Amino acid sequence: MNLEKLIKEHAVDSAANILVNTPTYAALEFLLLSWDRNKSLNARALSIGLAVAGMGYINAKGRDIYRKLLNITDVSKERMQRVQDKLYQFGFGMMLNPLFYYASGQRNVKELVVGSLTNALVSLYIGDKLGIVIDCARDITNIQKSHRTPEFIKKNKYAVAIGSVVASAALTYLIYNVKS
Repeated sequence: MNLEKLIKEHAVDSAANILVNTPTYAALEFLLLSWDRNKSLNARALSIGLAVAGMGYINAKGRDIYRKLLNITDVSKERMQRVQDKLYQFGFGMMLNPLFYYASGQRNVKELVVGSLTNALVSLYIGDKLGIVIDCARDITNIQKSHRTPEFIKKNKYAVAIGSVVASAALTYLIYNVKS
């Protein structure tokens, strides 16, 4: 694989992870678990930094390997793809959440444990959505075609890409300002 393709895949996979995870986990930490705003913002900033530093790419590549081991392809039954995406993200979260939350400044053991377990359960819920976003993002950037990408998205890829970034950022902003 050439360097240009590797950088493109890294950017797309990282962006897909950031788009889905940032507002989701901001809502979990700040609204549902009532974490201090700064602790949650630290966690989101660290998450974005780690995604850009390579974790978004590692997450997506790990998913690729997991799917390959289970013989799941782009044309496998959608239900099976969704279930396996959920299970992969749950496992990925269970491995990394405690270290991640500790690194982001969470020192209260109860909050760290509850946050890590709740985060993993949320990962189980959003895993299929993240899988679809990764597949669609790769498709509209010509990295890898996907039967999962709706025609509307293929025909309006620039508007969808820009709209997704704006929507994710706006939703995250609203989450942190809803209690103001």
